Amino acid sequence: MAKVTGPAFSVDAHGELGDGICYTRCKSGHRVILTPKPGNPNSVSQAAHRTSFQSAKTAWKSLSGVSKTALNDEADAFHMTGYNLYLRRVLKGDIVLPSWHEESIERLVYAYSDDCEVSFTLDDMLIWDPVWPRVDAGYKGGGLYRNGSGMRWLNITAPQGATILSAHIHFHCQYDDVIDVCRTQFCGDNEDNAAIFTTALDYMARRGTDVGGADNSKRTVEEVNWDNIPHWGIGDILESPDLSAIVQEIVNRPGWQSGNALALFWDDHKGRSDAPALREAVSRNGSPVWCEILHVTFRWFG
Repeated sequence: MAKVTGPAFSVDAHGELGDGICYTRCKSGHRVILTPKPGNPNSVSQAAHRTSFQSAKTAWKSLSGVSKTALNDEADAFHMTGYNLYLRRVLKGDIVLPSWHEESIERLVYAYSDDCEVSFTLDDMLIWDPVWPRVDAGYKGGGLYRNGSGMRWLNITAPQGATILSAHIHFHCQYDDVIDVCRTQFCGDNEDNAAIFTTALDYMARRGTDVGGADNSKRTVEEVNWDNIPHWGIGDILESPDLSAIVQEIVNRPGWQSGNALALFWDDHKGRSDAPALREAVSRNGSPVWCEILHVTFRWFG
């Protein structure tokens, strides 16, 4: 089908006539040529070039008016438009366009003060232990229940607002825990850069009203239940449910920055487990190698 503007036999003709004739305009004048046909139109390099070209065209549209004016002024010296100068620099690699990136990280709890264990007496007195060799959640027995733990990891490199694709904790089992039914829950420390766990009062303020804190302003709205946890055996490695919704809420905070610390809570502070159903894993105090490992996969544009 002909796609020509202007009379076909005039100097104003522009476009293609069928698959064979091409009317073009350039600085040297007007001309009629045979339509160029690339020898290998589907090569990998050509496909990549076309993709870059389309990306550059889209990126040009998003530039501010000030940026476009500056490029047009600069391009005058080369007798070209700012648009063409911009495209040329993108295709040469002088300008790197934003693109999607995906990364997976894993982090061990780094220091003794980065995790802690909490339990309640039957008269609901909180007992906080920062040096316990394990983290646990459930109903401990022996006069203690509503057990839970706080865990903190350093250098979470997800940029602010990144899309969290998955997030899990791997626990190395400390004991043969075979009592049913253990019902636990995860939530997050909703702060830009989580601090170490210092005192029982600090834990209460951050975990919220389930442990006697004044309010829930420092914990995430998002929470994930981990109920009916299977039996654990010494040396087993158990993976938590997906915690991406919790991590996403934290990373979405306006003050979050790549490299900040992140803290999560794993507990049965609501007292939903049967007695004495408990799940115990190695803490940083138990082993710097076998302690809690956080795995996060995220995606961002930049």
